[in-house]
Amino acid sequence: MSVDESQFQRRHRLVVWVVFSWAIGIVIIAAARGYGVEHAVMEALLPVGFGIAALWAWPDAWQRVGLATAGLCAAHAITIHLVEGSVWTHFAFFGLGALLILYRHAAVPWFLVIDIAFIHVGLAYVDPHSVYGHGWPTGARFALIAAQVAAVTTIWRVSARPRAAGGP
Repeated sequence: MSVDESQFQRRHRLVVWVVFSWAIGIVIIAAARGYGVEHAVMEALLPVGFGIAALWAWPDAWQRVGLATAGLCAAHAITIHLVEGSVWTHFAFFGLGALLILYRHAAVPWFLVIDIAFIHVGLAYVDPHSVYGHGWPTGARFALIAAQVAAVTTIWRVSARPRAAGGP
């Protein structure tokens, strides 16, 4: 970790706050799209669970970072599902990555690569329509995945860069 513990805690609280806020947004989006209150709350439980787990005092920072990252990635994937794969919701991934740069932790890019692989390979293997059944042309799918990989690479480079004296 390249930030001191007090900075890490402040940044971690911000990321977890975003996870919980996004979960509230999931409930609102799901209810507004006619999924019903029970379905809406069920969809929000996964990111909330990751957020709660991320608040526990895990012995290593990478565990807390991983859980908070999983909460953000789960919230993002659920949002994409709720809006039936709308291309614009995919771009939140880049904002999610920018937020996670605050951690300045070497594990962040690996967690994001695992997320991309899990969603676009793992879930696509189980139910291809749920991942690729949104009417996108094949080239657009792969262009988005390539852009996500480029974003993760950038996050890795920024996270790995030594910080200047007194800088974030």
